Amino acid sequence: MNKEIIHLAVCVALFILLRYLFGVVPVEALDFLLFPVSKLVGFCLNSPGRFVEGAGYVYEGLQIIIERSCAGGNFLLISFLMTSWFFIYEKVLRSC
Repeated sequence: MNKEIIHLAVCVALFILLRYLFGVVPVEALDFLLFPVSKLVGFCLNSPGRFVEGAGYVYEGLQIIIERSCAGGNFLLISFLMTSWFFIYEKVLRSC
């Protein structure tokens, strides 16, 4: 049981660190998340977007900006934390 608590504590600490870094890094560093979302929006809405430093991908015809809150980073971090919790909890249940 103690091993599982340590694993969970490491996962939560990693989540907190990555969440902090996600909020601090410039938008340019999050291009690996923004680019696919931008391409999907551009394809679905048939509108070209352009990258603006400090803002993200701008679609002037639609008057929208794909920026860090639209990138999916929070979803990935929460998914990581929930998956970690699931595997640790399942391991605890199997050991009982």
